[in-house]
Amino acid sequence: MSFGGLILTNKGRNLQVKAQTGVTLNYTNVKIGDGEIGSSSILDMNDLKNTLHVLNISNIRRNGNQVTIRTIITNKELQEGFYFREIGVFAEDPDEGEILYCYANARSNAEYIPVAGTDIVEKNIDVVVIVGQAENVTAAIDESLIFASKKDVESKVSKVEGKGLSDENYSTDEKNKLAGIEEGAQVNRGISDSIASDSSEVAASSKAVKQVNDKVNNRVVKVSGKGLSTEDYSLEEKDKLAGIEGNANNYIHPDNHSASMINITDTGNNFESNNVEGALAEVKQLIQDTATQVSQQLEVSSFHIEASSIELVGSKKTDNLCWDNKCCYADTSTSSNITLAYILINKLRFNKYTLIVRLKSANKSLNTDVIKVEVSKKNGESYSVIGSRNVKANEFKDTSTYKSFYIPFEYQGPKAADNELKIQLTLLKQSSAFEVCLDSISVTLTALGVFSI
Repeated sequence: MSFGGLILTNKGRNLQVKAQTGVTLNYTNVKIGDGEIGSSSILDMNDLKNTLHVLNISNIRRNGNQVTIRTIITNKELQEGFYFREIGVFAEDPDEGEILYCYANARSNAEYIPVAGTDIVEKNIDVVVIVGQAENVTAAIDESLIFASKKDVESKVSKVEGKGLSDENYSTDEKNKLAGIEEGAQVNRGISDSIASDSSEVAASSKAVKQVNDKVNNRVVKVSGKGLSTEDYSLEEKDKLAGIEGNANNYIHPDNHSASMINITDTGNNFESNNVEGALAEVKQLIQDTATQVSQQLEVSSFHIEASSIELVGSKKTDNLCWDNKCCYADTSTSSNITLAYILINKLRFNKYTLIVRLKSANKSLNTDVIKVEVSKKNGESYSVIGSRNVKANEFKDTSTYKSFYIPFEYQGPKAADNELKIQLTLLKQSSAFEVCLDSISVTLTALGVFSI
């Protein structure tokens, strides 16, 4: 069975952005089902397609910018078998309540989970998700699920008071035989001076033993095809001779020498150098270059900019309807489109990102596109759009509530230095005046989880 990576939903991405600002990221449970996803967009999903079981979380571990959420699935009390096709992790949003945080669907690779019978299914499911720089990550742990697996139990023996494991493996018959023998008991046998007897009932006397020893000491072991020889080589000398090649000289290899003296045979043409010292230098440089690239990639994975740091180029209202000096205002009833705000960035490296713009407006009664948000990449003296979205007036909630709008984009190329990116907000031409308030702009690296069983 293969799920690939779990994908954050829009509500999951919104909660992750809140977590970067200090909001607790609290995972509540894991749901599984057999629903077909078809052509549905995971980003817009709020629940599984067909939930069959709600699994409690048994353990959560954090490692850097990711956490591993563990739950347990068993068919012990299962009444009907099913195809384990979809899985979702749920979390608590302080504004939305419980949300579908991330989701994956195995499609045709679903695994069938049978009812309990001769085959007992018991799996530890680990879901790994990226949490970024979130400081507070928790989960609702069900302590009743912290138990040993079937494999763990089968490798144990029952504990008995006063007893422990032993490698003195006596059988019951041997134990009973030992109990019937008095302490110090010996086998009583007759004694004989004969060295020709083969009886097991008569013991040899000291005289007979001495006679045998005298005979043995004057004999050698007979080996077929061999006889006595005067070429008295010891076994050590014979072994030494076997380890020396013909025409060998008395060369003594030095304890230390330069690695450059050791040549290598590079059948795969992986190195430019033909000796160990040069090859090691090439490997060291490759590791350093790779580490530098990874470090540069991770250090620019996300950033957050308040409105006070963004250049607002549209008109500002000065009356009491202006919110925190962030309100851009323009009467477009007789004019063309007007640029309200923009910011130039040169931090990103090639990857997939999500732009999050937080806005609010009092003109929610209109049913037209009022704001265009664009991400453009500089090419020479001009810019080309790599991500955009139009916002309608009726998408806003109310005058006191900010709403986040998501624009996914992919940047391809080296670090945006001379090749910078521009984020621009444009007020589209309207039949009446329109006012909008910008709170902040965030760019976050698109986070995909990893699922494994």
